[in-house]
Amino acid sequence: MSVALKIEERRRHERYGFDLGVRFMIDEVVSDDARLINISVGGAAIGHTVRPAIDSGIIVYIENLDRFEGRVVRLFRRGFGIQFDMGDRKRQRLADAIEAMSNGAPKPTAAHERRGVKRVSGEGDSILCRLDNGDTVECEIIDCSVANASLRCAARPFLGSEVRIGQSRARVIRHTKDGFAVEFADYWNARPPADSYVIYD
Repeated sequence: MSVALKIEERRRHERYGFDLGVRFMIDEVVSDDARLINISVGGAAIGHTVRPAIDSGIIVYIENLDRFEGRVVRLFRRGFGIQFDMGDRKRQRLADAIEAMSNGAPKPTAAHERRGVKRVSGEGDSILCRLDNGDTVECEIIDCSVANASLRCAARPFLGSEVRIGQSRARVIRHTKDGFAVEFADYWNARPPADSYVIYD
């Protein structure tokens, strides 16, 4: 592929510049002082001094927007670029959020933020879950937030066992009639003091 085609591939989604806080995790290392430079439905540019390896897996929490998984695709002087790994439903939710923010939609108020972590429906989205014995099963997301998720799945991992939901480490906290629920370990390691902003999946 030519350089021109590679650039075109990276730029096929329109980018929007928002000054938002970012927290991220790469290889179990958490950083809470990054800033968003720009974002599209395909990925984002993150401002930070860290120089991650190209193709590293990453989990990012973008203030007032969302929780994303993806990989590092480029480095530049002020930070690095990531490509998101997500389904069509979540991509559409992100497109709607970007459009609302670009049209001047207000950020959540402090009172709204203190009501807790927002949960959204994930009906129709599927994700791979790696169990603690190494087996991988496909689950359907019933609903989720940055802190936890409810999954429809034939597997019933032991309560308290550690699993991976996509790239995220999690712990099984209860069984349900449809499957099980998990709590994300990376959220509790990386959350801001007093949940000072809403970030959700």
